[in-house]
Amino acid sequence: MNLSSIIKLIALNFIIAIIYFIFGATGLQLGVLSGYSTAIFPAAGVAFVAIFTGGSKLLPAVWLGSASINVWMSSKFGDIGVQNIVVAASIGISSSLQALVAVVLTKRFCKSGSEKLLNTSNSLWFLLLAGPMACLIAASWACATLLTADIIPSTEFVSHWLHWWLGDTLGVILFTPLLLMVLNYRKPWWSQRIKNIILPVLTALTITLLTFFYVADNEKAHITNQLKEIASPITESIKSNLYAYQELVGSIGNLVKINPSLEYSLFEHFTESIIDNHPELSALSWNPRISSSDRSQFEAYISQQMGMSNIRITQRDQLNQLVPVKEERSSYVPIAYISPLGSNIKAIGYDISSNPVRLNALNLANTTGKVAITAPIQLVQDTDTRMGILLLTPVMLNNPSDSADGYAVGVFHLDTIWQRIFNKQLTEGLSLILEDIDPSTSNTILFHSDKITTFQDFEYSLVDDIYFGGRHWRLSIYASPSYLSSKQSLLAWQVLLAGVVFTSLLQLLLLSITGHHYMIVQKVERLLTEQTAILDNKLLAIATVCDRHIIWVNSAMELMLGYDKNELNGCSTRQCYAYEKDFQSIGKAYTNIQNVGVIRNELEFLRKDGQHIWVDMRGAMLHKDKDESLWVFVDVTERKQAELTSIFSEKKFKALFD
Repeated sequence: MNLSSIIKLIALNFIIAIIYFIFGATGLQLGVLSGYSTAIFPAAGVAFVAIFTGGSKLLPAVWLGSASINVWMSSKFGDIGVQNIVVAASIGISSSLQALVAVVLTKRFCKSGSEKLLNTSNSLWFLLLAGPMACLIAASWACATLLTADIIPSTEFVSHWLHWWLGDTLGVILFTPLLLMVLNYRKPWWSQRIKNIILPVLTALTITLLTFFYVADNEKAHITNQLKEIASPITESIKSNLYAYQELVGSIGNLVKINPSLEYSLFEHFTESIIDNHPELSALSWNPRISSSDRSQFEAYISQQMGMSNIRITQRDQLNQLVPVKEERSSYVPIAYISPLGSNIKAIGYDISSNPVRLNALNLANTTGKVAITAPIQLVQDTDTRMGILLLTPVMLNNPSDSADGYAVGVFHLDTIWQRIFNKQLTEGLSLILEDIDPSTSNTILFHSDKITTFQDFEYSLVDDIYFGGRHWRLSIYASPSYLSSKQSLLAWQVLLAGVVFTSLLQLLLLSITGHHYMIVQKVERLLTEQTAILDNKLLAIATVCDRHIIWVNSAMELMLGYDKNELNGCSTRQCYAYEKDFQSIGKAYTNIQNVGVIRNELEFLRKDGQHIWVDMRGAMLHKDKDESLWVFVDVTERKQAELTSIFSEKKFKALFD
C-alpha cells in the first residue's frame, strides 16, 4: 500500500468516525438511565454497514467514534479522568467487535445477495444475525465495563443491559437498510424501491420522535414541578432562618441602644440563652465604631471589662497572624464583646474593617441602614479552613447620624448552619448546591450535599435565587438517576420504543413487498427478453392471424417475403399464397387446428417481388373465441429445389436405361 492509499484510508476512517459520533450522540439524546444507553442507537447500524461494505480496515473508525462518544458522555457527568478514558476505550472495543462479528455471521450464514433485502426470509435472517444476535456482544461487554468501573450499580445491571441491547438491535435493524439504500441508490434493486421505502419510514420515524419529545416534555415538566414543590420549602426555610437570625442579631443592637454604656456582664447574660437555643450560631458580638482619638480609651476600657491586660485593636498581617494595628485610621470597628467567650477570645479587639470582605459588608450596612451579610470568609477565631459568614446589623445611637455607631454581628459557620437547614428537608436522591454568585465573589459554594461536588449539566434540575443582606445566592437542586428512576413513568421511553419497533416492522414489510415486486418485475423482464429473442430471431418467421388477416409479423417474416417493417400488418393472408387452391386448403384446415391443436403443411408462398418460395408452415390456435392463431414459417426453398433436382435426375437416369 502506497502513501497515498494510506492517507486516503486514514481520512476515510476519520470521516466514518465523525459520522458514527453524530449518529451516536443523536441517539443518546433519547437515552434513559445513566445516559449510556438509549431506545435506539443508530451508530450501531453505521458500524455494521461500514465494516460490511468497507471491510475490517475500517474497524479503527468504529473504535474511535465509539470511544469519542463515551468520553463525551463522561464529560457531561463530571471531569474526564483516566478511568473515564479506559471505560470509553473498552466500550469502543466492544462496539468494534460487535460490528466485526455481525459481518462475519451474515457473510458466513446468509445466502449471497441477502444484503439486497429482496427475499423476506433471507432479509429476516440477515437482520437477525446482524441485530439481535451480534448486539449481545456490546451490551454484555459495555455493561460489564460500567459495572466494574462502578458507574452503574449492580441492581441496575439487567436494566442497562436490556436497554443497551435493544438500542443497538433497533439501530441495526432500522438503519442498516436505510444506509444500504443510500450507499447503493444507483443499484437497480434499490433505485426502483427506495422511493417506496424511504418516505413512509422517515414519516413514521418523524411521528415517533415528535410524540416522544411531546411526552418527554410533559414528563420533564411534571418532575420539574415536583422539584419546585421540594425546593420551595427549602428556599423558604433559608429565608425564614435568615430573618430569624436577623432578629436575633438585631436584639443585640436594641440592647446597645437601651444601654449605650453596655458592660460585658450584661452582654454575656443576654446572649447566653440565645446561644444555648441556637447551637448553629457560632457567636454574637458587639463591634462599636471607634475613632482614632478614642482608641486608647477603648482598649483600656475593654481590658478592664474583660478582666484582661493589654487588649489592643488588631488586624491580620501578611502571614495571617493577629498583630496590633500600627497605622492610624480615621475609625476602627473592633470586636468589643463576643459570646461565647471561650473559643472566641482571640477575636476580641480584631478590627473587622481591616479586612476587605468584611469592610464591603460594613459599608453596605452603613449605606443602606439595613442588615448585610459578608461573602464567605475564614473566621479570626478559627485555626482550620472552615468557612463562615457574618450577619451585620448597623446600630445608630444618635439620630440622625451619617454613619452607624457600631454593628451587632452574628457569626455563623457555613457547614453548621446549612447542615441544620438542609438535612431535615433534602429528599433522598436529590443533590443540592447553594452558591454565592454575587459579582463581588467568584461563584463560591456555600453548601453542597455529599452526593455532588462539581457543577454538572443534569437534564432535570431546578434553580432558585435568594436575595438577602445584599448578597445574591443561588439554590440548585439536581435529580439523581435513582430519583428519576423512582419518579419517571418511562412513558416517553416506552412511546419511543413502541414507535421505533413499529417503524422497523413497517420497513421490513415495505422491504418484503418491494423486494417481491422487484423480483417479479425482473422475472417478467427476463421472460420478455427471452420472448423477444424468440420472436425477433432471424431463423423463424412468425405471424399472428385473426380472421385470415395478419395482426403481427416478426422481422424474419418480413425479410422472408421481402416486405418493409409493418407493411404486412392488417393485410389479408391471401397475398402471401402463390396459388388460390393453397389459400383455400389452409382455410379448410382451420377446423383441424381447433380439434387437433396444430397443423403443418408445405406449400409455395409469393414474395412481394413475385418470386415463389417454398415454406414449411405450422399453425396453432391462440384464442378460440377470437379465432386468433399463431403461425411459424421456415423457408425450405433450397431443400425443395434439391428434392426436385434429385427427382428429375432420378427420372432421367431411369429413362436412359429404359
